[in-house]
Amino acid sequence: MIHVTKFILKFFPLACSLFFVLLGSQPSSAITNEDIQTELVEQLGFNPTELVSPETRGIHPDATDPPIAKVYRENGFEPLWVTVQGPNRQAEILLDTLKAAPEEGLDPEDYHIRSIVMSWHAVEAGGLAKLDILMTQALEAYVEDAREGRIDPCLKDPDLFICARDRIIDPVDLVSQSFAAPDFRKFLEKQLPDSAQYRELRSILKRYRKIEAQGGWPVVPEGPTLKPAMHDSGIPLVRQRLAVTEDLRSDPPLDDPDLYDASLEEAVKKFQERHGLATDGIIGKETRNAMNIPVESKIRQIVVNMERLRWISRDLGSLHVVVNIAGFRLSVFDNTKLLLEMPVIVGKHYLETPVFSSYIKYIDFNPYWTVPPSIASKDILPKLKNDPTYLTKEGIRLFDGWKIDSKELNAADIPWKEITPRRMATYKLRQDPGPKNLLGRVKFMLPNRFAVYLHDTPAQDLFHRQERTFSHGCIRLSRPVELAYRLLGGDEKGWSMDKIRRIIDSGNRMVVRLEKPVPIHVVYLTVYIGPDNSIYFNKDVYGRDDLLEKALFKKAEF
Repeated sequence: MIHVTKFILKFFPLACSLFFVLLGSQPSSAITNEDIQTELVEQLGFNPTELVSPETRGIHPDATDPPIAKVYRENGFEPLWVTVQGPNRQAEILLDTLKAAPEEGLDPEDYHIRSIVMSWHAVEAGGLAKLDILMTQALEAYVEDAREGRIDPCLKDPDLFICARDRIIDPVDLVSQSFAAPDFRKFLEKQLPDSAQYRELRSILKRYRKIEAQGGWPVVPEGPTLKPAMHDSGIPLVRQRLAVTEDLRSDPPLDDPDLYDASLEEAVKKFQERHGLATDGIIGKETRNAMNIPVESKIRQIVVNMERLRWISRDLGSLHVVVNIAGFRLSVFDNTKLLLEMPVIVGKHYLETPVFSSYIKYIDFNPYWTVPPSIASKDILPKLKNDPTYLTKEGIRLFDGWKIDSKELNAADIPWKEITPRRMATYKLRQDPGPKNLLGRVKFMLPNRFAVYLHDTPAQDLFHRQERTFSHGCIRLSRPVELAYRLLGGDEKGWSMDKIRRIIDSGNRMVVRLEKPVPIHVVYLTVYIGPDNSIYFNKDVYGRDDLLEKALFKKAEF
């Protein structure tokens, strides 16, 4: 902050010049820096007396943009981006960055690009001052969007769209950092996510926009279900369609172009795998529909997922876990090196798994399952009404309340047909460790406000399904023992696979705290790069892409 005495001395001449302007003095024909300062003061909503009155050093309530006004006041109302000759080098770099915003999935119109371009060649003090203010506003808005994600989704549904905007960017500090940076262009680049996935999606966006500029891909017409070795007049269009997205990489001249041959079958299976479809090589309605999604829709989907990557913490952690809800997969990374990947099961459509970040702190071997009251009332009570022995068969014990000293009851003594859902919620149900335990043999605990955790499951057959939305919100693992091995440090830390299996086979509960909590990021990505470097477009199983599109894009084009 500027010392009061220096503040008065610095701005007294400027204030006097403003008084003379108001009294009708004639301006000189050539503009000066002081003229631009005078215009900045007026356009920011100040009046001359404020500049010399220590009691009113706060931002004027009528200022057009108080945070931006503070930037200029803190900098002595010196123009930041212009001189009397026009825009400076920093302004040129910022303008280049704003024009390139579409490469980052951002919209230049959110940063006053048209107004900036229209004011770029201003020669009068008022126009230069306007340009300077526009550039400062654009810097703040662009950095906020690039670093933290756009604000509209957060405002629309803070629970669904958990953005990274939990840190307020001080425009004064931002301007100071920007102009102190040795390389302003690199400073702006560093505001963007630095993850490999983000860089890859940016590359894909460029590629798909090129496809769009070249006319997209052909539409595969409706027709009979096509299987390998069949002949059909639509086969050439299928080949063209798959060649555009490089699923079919080589297509030599064929004696019979209508033949569904082995090379095309391989390409169809690759396409199906990339789109979360059954990889059976059969071109039916679902595969045709996926092929016929316009490239413009794919571009929107890529942009939506680039936005999601801005919400994730910049520091993922060296050893960290990522669960992609939409991809039904869990991955363990050591920095960027993939250590483990496995299929997972996520929440049902009416019990969606949320997006959040946390830390895995401990592993519970042979865990008890304390049944949530909602599940007890909605799922278990109807079964008890039909079969009063259900709890006994499933190894679930019944207690008369939720206190530590609650008394265990005999389920056979309860008149279940008379029990209401509200009454059911007062009972505590706890399933003992064992083969029927719905948590399986291993549970991974991670503090979060959604009460979501990772766990094993006896229903291993469900992992063969393409769409795996079967849980009550928690994440079920296909290979929990391997995850425990990785998180505990493996053989190097004395946690061999044999040791872990012996603990599980004992049937006794054991809680093991990790030496260091491991970061976990539960995300929802419908576009991502797989281990084979292929582009995967998952189904929007929860309909979140549509919601995010509506929150982000207010225009037909972007």
